[in-house]
Amino acid sequence: MTSRHLYLFLALCSLSSCALTHHQPMTPSTVPSVTPPAPKNASSFNAYSKSDALYIALGHFEQDRSLSAEVRNAKIAELEQVAHPDSPSQVRLALLLAMQHVPKADARALDVLNQVSQVHDGDTEALAPLIALVSDALSERTALKMQQEQLNEQLREAEARSASLASKIQELKDIENRLVSRPGPETSSTRPAATHP
Repeated sequence: MTSRHLYLFLALCSLSSCALTHHQPMTPSTVPSVTPPAPKNASSFNAYSKSDALYIALGHFEQDRSLSAEVRNAKIAELEQVAHPDSPSQVRLALLLAMQHVPKADARALDVLNQVSQVHDGDTEALAPLIALVSDALSERTALKMQQEQLNEQLREAEARSASLASKIQELKDIENRLVSRPGPETSSTRPAATHP
């Protein structure tokens, strides 16, 4: 397996439904470190070949996974303020949003990836496999979270019905206890004898 395919696999594992709760990133000792190649002429992604665009995006993914929440949010804000972002920057933004594991951020990430997929240039073509992979993983995670919320709601309703039933049963027991403890009507043997004038 090449480094490129390995990173695609890591992206899927990191963003898929298997990491719905408390995702723990892999330690550096378990993830091979890959340094993106230096640009040929400038710092722009346009200075790379088509195949390098995907390689660099995955390199950013490795770096961004180790960011703290505060630094990640700052990077997201920075990327969102770019007036005319290129496709690799948008993909990086989507991955950063997906790392938050929040439904609202997932929806935003899917929207960003959808916008990128409609751009037709060399970078987007090279990034297409990653875009499709992350989009599918986010869609799956969103669907599973919706199912989880539905199940939680059903559980809450079942618990409420159970509590209501238990309360009614207790009320019936209380009524029964009151009826049992209530003194019965006086019998003739216990009534005082009538006096005759």
